[in-house]
Amino acid sequence: MATGISLEEESPADDERIARHLRETVLKQVRGDINERVKRDFPSDRFFAGALAPESEDQLDDPDDDLQSKMEPSGLGATVRIQGGEEGDVLTLAVNASVWVRVNPTYEEMVNRDSFVALGDRDDDDEGDSLLPVFERIPLEVPPIKIPADVLQTPTRNTPEVIRDRTQEAFEKAFSSARTHARENYNLYVETEEDDTVPPAALEDDESFRDYLSERAAVGAPALPEWHATLAVEVMADEENDDDSTIVDFEIANEALQSREDAIYTVRDPTLFEVALELETSGDLEFVPFTFDPLPEDFRYNRDLWGHGRNCTITAPKRNDQ
Repeated sequence: MATGISLEEESPADDERIARHLRETVLKQVRGDINERVKRDFPSDRFFAGALAPESEDQLDDPDDDLQSKMEPSGLGATVRIQGGEEGDVLTLAVNASVWVRVNPTYEEMVNRDSFVALGDRDDDDEGDSLLPVFERIPLEVPPIKIPADVLQTPTRNTPEVIRDRTQEAFEKAFSSARTHARENYNLYVETEEDDTVPPAALEDDESFRDYLSERAAVGAPALPEWHATLAVEVMADEENDDDSTIVDFEIANEALQSREDAIYTVRDPTLFEVALELETSGDLEFVPFTFDPLPEDFRYNRDLWGHGRNCTITAPKRNDQ
C-alpha cells in the first residue's frame, strides 16, 4: 500500500544489509520470481508465498477443506480506512502477479531426464520416455485500476459497477497479453490425441527431437491455462469515528478451475503467483490508520495500524508526519 509520500533513509548497517539480502533470497525461492525453468513439477508444488490456488474440479486426496484453504488460499485481501477526496481524486490499485506456462523440453533436458524424474516415477517396460514437464514464468502486466473517490464514500456490500467493469477489463487484458507472449516467445507444449511417450528414434539427436516436436505441434493445440481472477470491494461506514472516513475492503481471488486431468498429468497450472496489491491515493483522498487498542496509550508506542491483511501483510510507506 502506498500514499506517494517518501522520506530519505539512512544507509543500513552491514548486518542489516546482510539480513535483507538473505531474506530477499529466501523469498525469491518461495515466491517464484526467478529466471529459471521449472522441470518435472508444477510451479505451485514449489512456490507458495503470494500464490493463489485455483479451484479444483476434483479434490484428488479428499483433503480437509479448512486446512486446504489455509495452506493453499485462493484469495488475499486488505481492509483500510480512507478519508476525504473530491471530484477527480482517485484511489489507484495496482495488481502485481505472474503465471507459468508449460513448454517443451530441450533435447538436452530430455537426454538428462533421469536427473529430473525420480526412479519411482519411471516404468521398466517403457518403450520410450515421456515428455519432461517444463514450465516458464510470465510476469502479468495488469493495467492500473483507478477508482473514483466518490465511489468509496458510499457504503455498499456489493462491488460497485465501475470497479467491477474496470477490474474485469484489466484482468482480461493482462491474461490475453500473457497468452500472446507465450505463443510468440515459447515453444509451447501441445496436447494431442496421443500420449506423451517420445519414441526412441526421436531422441537420437537434436534434429530428430525437433522434428518430433514439430509433428506434435501440427496436430495439437497449445495447452495454455484459462486464467480467471476477480476483485471484490466492500465499502463500510466507519461507525467508531465521527469523521467522514469509510472502511474499504479489497479482496482478489483466483477463480480459475483446474481439471483433474491437468493435475494428474502436469499439464496446466492456473495458479496465480507473486500476487500483491498496491494502493495509492491522489488529491485530498488519503489513508488514515486504525488504532491498535490493545496497546496502552503511551508515548513509547505507535498504535497506528494502516490496515488489516488476509493471507498477506500490510506494508505502509514511511511518512514525514509520523
